[in-house]
Amino acid sequence: MSSALSAVGFSAASLGPNAAVMEDDNESWTNRIIVKCYSGHKYPQEPQALWWRNREWKVKEIARAWLEPGKAYFQVLADEGATFLIWYDESQDSWFMK
Repeated sequence: MSSALSAVGFSAASLGPNAAVMEDDNESWTNRIIVKCYSGHKYPQEPQALWWRNREWKVKEIARAWLEPGKAYFQVLADEGATFLIWYDESQDSWFMK
């Protein structure tokens, strides 16, 4: 399981049946995604939508958010009950999902 998941007590099962999480530390499983994000006093502050598998998924709720050096993680609940673990990597100025 990825260190980011285990550090906060997550497993694929705890994220729900529609979780877009791979329980594998292999970075080849990481997907670069596009995220529409609200930015108030910082970026990223609040993901509002993400594009994955040729469709837009609107974020209904941010279930959990945490920071690690150079990264901001979000567990989000989206359309159709889907749950995604996404993060913004400052060093690459990009969003990812695993």
